[in-house]
Amino acid sequence: MPLRHDQITTTWTELLATTLRKYREKLVDNIFKSTPLLWELEKSKDKEEGGHNIVVQIEYDENPNVMTYEGSEELSMDEEEIVSAVEYPWKNLAGSVVINGPDRRKNSGKLAMINLLKARINNCEKSLRKKLNSMFYGDGTGNSGKDFLGLGAIIDNSGTLAGIDRSESGNSFWRANVVNVGTELGAADPVWGGDDDNMIKLMINMFYRCSDGNDKPTMLITDQEIFELYENSQAPKMRYQSNAVADAGFINITFKNTPIVYDEDCDEATMFFLNSDYCRMFTHTQADFTPTPLLKPFNRDMVGQHLLTMGNLTTSQPRRLGKLVNMKNEES
Repeated sequence: MPLRHDQITTTWTELLATTLRKYREKLVDNIFKSTPLLWELEKSKDKEEGGHNIVVQIEYDENPNVMTYEGSEELSMDEEEIVSAVEYPWKNLAGSVVINGPDRRKNSGKLAMINLLKARINNCEKSLRKKLNSMFYGDGTGNSGKDFLGLGAIIDNSGTLAGIDRSESGNSFWRANVVNVGTELGAADPVWGGDDDNMIKLMINMFYRCSDGNDKPTMLITDQEIFELYENSQAPKMRYQSNAVADAGFINITFKNTPIVYDEDCDEATMFFLNSDYCRMFTHTQADFTPTPLLKPFNRDMVGQHLLTMGNLTTSQPRRLGKLVNMKNEES
């Protein structure tokens, strides 16, 4: 039964004030399960309580006091700085669920109210998902530098990241592994399949460049075309998939027991070698897709709430990350 006119605003206020907060956990879960990159980042997401910037500890050298010795030989006690920290700026993201006065009055029945509110929340969820996923492939310069950092800045071997200039000779530890396949192979060389599968050789090489013993990439992400080329090149061979990734809803095959997935937002003809231990998303404990109090602007016929996220994407060891770019040529 439709509500009386004097009940509409009060009921909508109560619905908005409680529904979005109750739905938040499911909403956030849906956002991160929607794409493989977001899902991988969510697995290792860290939360911070504050600070002017996000501070990440890094190791850039080995301990100089490790040595063999004999008898009472003097042991090294050098005070060599081997651990430091870098800072990443906080970035902000907001989504809003808004109901205007005419819509409130048209949908005055309880079921109609719930359906409209559900539709607005679902729309906010999809919008946040689309924005996050595109940002996390970018370089953080979008929207006048207000976008979150993405793989475009994190997985690179040039430029400045977190205040460290990767072009300086002493900063090689801060460079990710990047190989331009088109330059490496040349347009005339065979790429996918055959007895001389140069692409697989480059993938093997990049995998080991990003690895250190059992510390290896946790996921490979590429676009659909490259994913299909890889799958077709492996068609005669036995293939497996990661059950964990499949259970999350993503089609995948494996390379050295590491899942390969495709993402429609991934850079064209690029394959990223991720390690979630060293490519981590941070969020603030007070703004982790957190609903604001109910907002009722005095000069507008509407009520609504914001979903606020404060955070950024970071890395502590870029050398454990990599990418192959320009993975197509005339032979593809």
